[in-house]
Amino acid sequence: MKFRLRSIIPKALVAAAAAGAVVGVVGHIGGAGAAPDDRTGAVAKFLDRPAAQVQKWVRVPSSNGDRFKGALKGVGLVTVDAKTLEVNEIIYNDRLVKAPASGPVAQADALSTAQQFAASHFAGFGNLSAHSAQYLDHGAFQEWRFVWQAKRGPAWLPEQVAVGVNPAGAVAYYWSQRTRTSIDGTPAVSAPEARTSALDAAHLTGRPAKTTDPELQVLVDHGRERLVWVTEVTAIPQTKVFVPNYEIVWTDAKTGASEIRAKS
Repeated sequence: MKFRLRSIIPKALVAAAAAGAVVGVVGHIGGAGAAPDDRTGAVAKFLDRPAAQVQKWVRVPSSNGDRFKGALKGVGLVTVDAKTLEVNEIIYNDRLVKAPASGPVAQADALSTAQQFAASHFAGFGNLSAHSAQYLDHGAFQEWRFVWQAKRGPAWLPEQVAVGVNPAGAVAYYWSQRTRTSIDGTPAVSAPEARTSALDAAHLTGRPAKTTDPELQVLVDHGRERLVWVTEVTAIPQTKVFVPNYEIVWTDAKTGASEIRAKS
């Protein structure tokens, strides 16, 4: 299933392309003559460098626990888990580029690059399954995006890693999350039933519409684990003026109840 950009990758990626390279570094954390900082040390290890210069860290909350965000000199945004110090996001600003006239690197080559990077930077990568592969055009830059995700039975779990490869074949960003869950992944509602329920929730039953194949996911919603079918519903417009153009519907895989979670 191929969801839109907003569904898995943070907005920082697009913002980085618009902002350009990091300007200025506040403080030098790590390196000769400086007391090593554990967060910056983790970044240096991730990059296989002896030291790293990071703009003053800012602690921010997230659905998976607090994170430290900073601007890595010569690279871009970097995010570190506040508890484990695992690097779970890095954006290479100068690699967010447009494809040349000759076109982007071949998908197979991009996949090889992404897989090698993910395997060497995400502990337990071998336990993940390939989830999606897309070539995306964001206007300011293009990318091959590959996502690997954990599964329990037929259900996709929140634990995942995504790697973006630019048209030239270089890794442009890395993003991951680890969320431990224990809910059973066996649905009581079938995929066809979920699709019907999603169309009903979007008030499109009996009207021209198309949907993605419902995808079974374990999600953490306000601290509560849920097993849901996620379906993207798009009405087929009857006129040139049409809003919204799609809706993301969650269907409870145990009860069949549906709710609209996003629209555009």
